[in-house]
Amino acid sequence: MGSSDWLDHRLAQRQWAARQRVAARGLEQVRKRRLWLRDMARAALAVSLILLAVLVVEIGRKAITVKSHAAAALPVAEWSLPG
Repeated sequence: MGSSDWLDHRLAQRQWAARQRVAARGLEQVRKRRLWLRDMARAALAVSLILLAVLVVEIGRKAITVKSHAAAALPVAEWSLPG
């Protein structure tokens, strides 16, 4: 009986160690996936900010163009002077 108990104990230890290795491997994969997703989110944020900046510049340019065309269409006498 003594040797059988020792063998059962040893097998239980090995099974527990194997489960721990599998769990650690799974956690490492989850950690890497989270890091990858975080990097992709940062890249998407950077791209969206750049696109937003370009859009703001283009809207500003369009507004200036429209304002200058409207000012050119008015005769000089109709311009309103400040104050």
